[in-house]
Order: sequence, then C-alpha cells, then structure tokens
Amino acid sequence: MKKILSIAIVIIFVLAGLGAVGISSNKTTVNTYENDAATPVDDLSLNQYQSEIGGEIVPRDWLVVATYSIPEGAAGLAYDGTYLYCGIYGANGDEVYQINPDTGGYSLLFNGPQEDAFGLTYDGVYLWTTDHPGSSSTPAVAMQLDMSGNLISQFDLPDHYMSGIAYDSGDFWVATYYPDPSTIYKVDSTGSIIKQFTAPDDQPWDLCLENNNLWMADYWGDTLYKIDPSNGNLLESHSSEGVDPAGIVWDGAYLWYCDNGIDYNYDYLYKVALSEASITADFTADITGGTAPLTVNFTDLSVAENTTITSWKWDFDNDSIIDSEEQDPVWTYTEEGIYTVSLTVSDGTISDTETKVDYITVLPAEVVLEIGNITGGKGVTVAIKNIGDGDATSVKYNITIEGGLIIIPRTDSGDLGTLVPGQSVNVTFGPMGIGLGIITAMPKITVTVECAEGSSTEKSADARIILFFVMIQ
Repeated sequence: MKKILSIAIVIIFVLAGLGAVGISSNKTTVNTYENDAATPVDDLSLNQYQSEIGGEIVPRDWLVVATYSIPEGAAGLAYDGTYLYCGIYGANGDEVYQINPDTGGYSLLFNGPQEDAFGLTYDGVYLWTTDHPGSSSTPAVAMQLDMSGNLISQFDLPDHYMSGIAYDSGDFWVATYYPDPSTIYKVDSTGSIIKQFTAPDDQPWDLCLENNNLWMADYWGDTLYKIDPSNGNLLESHSSEGVDPAGIVWDGAYLWYCDNGIDYNYDYLYKVALSEASITADFTADITGGTAPLTVNFTDLSVAENTTITSWKWDFDNDSIIDSEEQDPVWTYTEEGIYTVSLTVSDGTISDTETKVDYITVLPAEVVLEIGNITGGKGVTVAIKNIGDGDATSVKYNITIEGGLIIIPRTDSGDLGTLVPGQSVNVTFGPMGIGLGIITAMPKITVTVECAEGSSTEKSADARIILFFVMIQ
C-alpha cells in the first residue's frame, strides 16, 4: 500500500479540480456531515431511504442511522462489546483511539509499537493489528496488544503487503493488497494458511466477521464487500458514503465503517443497519386472575429484528402512568377490578406497544371464618380464625348449650371486632351444671360465627358437664 500511495498522490493532484467525489466515477456520496454530533436518519424506512445521482433517484439497500467524525487517518475498527476502537495510518500510526458508540466521542487510548494500523480486531481480551515495517522481503506481522499498548505477542503473516485483520475463534482473516489480484487468507495463531481465495477488489484495508459473513472495506474501490468465507463468493457490495473506507466492524446489531468523507480534515464513522430494523412488543403473565392482593409475574416476549431492545415501559392499570421499567417485572394488585396492561419497548429509535385489554381480573379478597376444635376443661374453649385473604370485620360468635339438666348459663355471645387474614382468637365459656350419663340426654354445644362480609360457619359437639368441668365426647 505504501507503493500505491505514492502513485495515488500524483493522481490526486491531477484530479484535484474534480473534488474528492470525482476520484471514483461510480461513487455515490450522501449524508456526509461536517460536525461532531451523531446524525440519525429520521422518519425514513429502509425502503424509503434514497440518494440522488445525477438527478436520478436510486434506492439504497442499507440504512446509515448515525454519522460521527473521528480522527483523520482512521484505519481499522474493533469492538469489545462496549466501545469501538480505531487505529491510525500515516504520521500518527502508533495511535489507537477508544470511541463511544452512543455519542461518537473519542479519546486517545494508547501509543503502541505499530508503525501503522492496517486493520484492527478484538479477541475477547486483547486488540490485534497488522503492521509491515521493513522491506518488501519482510513478512507483515499480526500484533497482539493490551489496552495500554503493550505488545503481548505477534506472529508472521504470509506476505509483506498485508492489511485487515478479523479474529475468528482463535484463527484470523487477513488480506494482501499488493500485487494484484488481492488475496484473502484465513490463518491460524502461528500464521499458517488454513484457507485462501481471491478478494473481490484489489485494495482491501480492513476485514470483519458478521454472523456467518466476512466483510471487506476496499480503500481505493470506495466499496464495502460482503463475502461468503467458505468459498470467497461475493454476496453483496455497497458504495461507501465518502471515499477511502479503511475500517469495518460488526457490533452484533449494526455494521460500522469509517472513511474520509469528502474532505481530509477528519474521517467519518458510520453506523449502518444492514436491513430494516423492527420491534414487536409482546408479553405474558404467570396468572391472570385471582383475589386481592394478587401478585403477578410478567415476562417480556418482545422480538427485535436487526436491532436491540434497550427499554421497557409497563403500565399495569391503563392509567397512562409508567409503573415499571424492568424487563420482567412483578406487580401486586391490591384492589379488585379488571385491568388492561400495556408494554412499550424501544431500541432508542423505534418502538412498539402491546396492549392486552381486560387482561388481569382481581376479585374481592375472600373472607373465610373457621371454628377450631371445641375443647373442654374448666369451661368450653373455641378457636375462631380468619383463614381467608381479606379482613373479616364485625366478627360475632354465639355458643348455645341444648339438653342436659341444670346447665347455667346456656348461651354466650360476643363481638370480636376485626380479624385480619391468619388471625385466631380463643373464646372461653364457663357453664355450670350436671350432665346425665346417658348419651340421649347429653348436652349439645353449638358454636356459630359470622362477620360483616357474609362469611359464617357453625360447629357442634356433645359433652358431659359436671359442675364447672366440661368433658367433650
């Protein structure tokens, strides 16, 4: 590439009057911005996004959703799951920058041992770049660098004029750019060739893997190529927004590449949706009905195509107030009613809402009164308990003794007030008398209990009563 550049400089001077776009006659330049802010494409779907070439409207088959300015001479792109990284080709070739993909802001990360960055990639821990110092008889090297720029390891590559590097599960993709035709290699961690095929253009600068595809940024071709890595077949080609694309990387949702734009003061970084992004909101609940208080576990089932959902907004009672921003929230309904639930999901640009009408039915809290065992001894003891899930108010009880002789008194009653769920109260009644020994004449003790909520119950037991002592049969 160094030899090619000397020739290219002459060509640039000759064509200077044509402007940067004139360098490549088949180049389409759209959406280049001379500012440092992200420039999203608003109100355009993938099929609507168009550019104008000589007065003719030509549909674009991918969508640039943001554009940032980055340092001049950016070469190679890498992504570590949080940040983007770019190297530099030229006078500041030892520099590597860290880039915030949300804002485009960048800062110098380190000065490394490389003379120039001919591509960049990330292996899960370290950055890699290719460099080829020395004469044309010296092989280029793949250099493993830590995040401080220290050289961890390196190995020789198949040729001197090599550029681009993409990590592939312990192996690497690299390419030659001189002599023509260019060749793409897959090599192992020692530089031994595993596979090779002819590149679709003659100036590959950077490579990356996107799912099962290999992408190549071609510097003088002003084109991004999608390649089948199994056989080298060309799958797609896309003109770059500016000229001289020198870095490319996939972040799991978007393709990023950088080029010179239409000037040479700084480079441009583009965030590209390879196909139209879509989001479909959906959710389910582990239970959709029951008595109050009703605790419901909601599960997000939303689907995102070519994008990533980053926010969840739940409205559990259709009052237009966001009740939760968790992906899978838990919500407790304390009041009876029929509730409509909605979920809105978004990737920060597009969103979708799913509303399930009358989805949750909450019944009034159930009040259930229970009479425990009627026990004897020095009187009669009865346990009265609220075993429901709602408060029992104005709880009244009545104890009646029927049969037997000389039993005084024969009734007892009272008001226990309110029993909350799970609360139990013991009631004691002390009759006096002498019971008969034959079963037909034994007294019968009957306990009834009721509350304002309508719950009532009754329980009876036979007994013998001798003075103050009660024996339950």
